[in-house]
Amino acid sequence: MTLRNATTADRHALVDLVLRRDRTYADWAGPELRIPSRDEELAHWHRRFADPLQRIRVAEVDGSIAGTCAWTQARTGHGLGPPIHGRAHVSAMFVEPAHWRQGIAASLMRDAVSAMVEAGFTSAQLWTPEGAPARRFYEACGWTVTGATLHMPELNLPLVMYETSTAPAPPRPGRA
Repeated sequence: MTLRNATTADRHALVDLVLRRDRTYADWAGPELRIPSRDEELAHWHRRFADPLQRIRVAEVDGSIAGTCAWTQARTGHGLGPPIHGRAHVSAMFVEPAHWRQGIAASLMRDAVSAMVEAGFTSAQLWTPEGAPARRFYEACGWTVTGATLHMPELNLPLVMYETSTAPAPPRPGRA
């Protein structure tokens, strides 16, 4: 596995990755789940790449993107308001379903947290669907649930917020 900075040339591969991951939600999300269209997902990636503060890393396995983690400055108002001093926001943490439980997410998260600390952030936040299996991963990495919730219309799912005030501990073996 190799970690590198994403480029705009990666957008379509990132969209494919996210849509494959979204389809796995059908196993636990229920009939209300809405899978975004390819164009909607591509628009998300256009916005991420347009954010000058956004950092997007990808993990490659055998020359293909197997995972990604993006982060930027946290903002109030669900990302539309003023910056939250000292806080980063993880906006995309996705691993190709065929590569789950191979340590890719843990490597991407360690890489992201290290970069956030280096950039001067003292805390970080992320949102994930309420019923997502990924919650076990975040908790194993030392992230804690804040109690904040919101509804994500793109997937028609409730989200929960996680945060960390210090660099998260690495996940326990066999958990990532």
